[in-house]
Amino acid sequence: MERKQIKELIEEKGLTQWQIAKKLCVSEWTLCRWLRSEPEGELRKRILQAVESLTAESQEDTTHHERRE
Repeated sequence: MERKQIKELIEEKGLTQWQIAKKLCVSEWTLCRWLRSEPEGELRKRILQAVESLTAESQEDTTHHERRE
């Protein structure tokens, strides 16, 4: 997956780069720097895992909120 696709995925999932950075325990500026070039290998995998994890957490929060109502 190319950096452009990663950025589009983050936007599509309704996430922000600072959320991804926080999940990765790096500064937002570090993540921005990583996404200026093509993240490869383990770095790309870590970013995509963070997106997946945050998306799942968001869905759990929504489901939990709906159950309480």
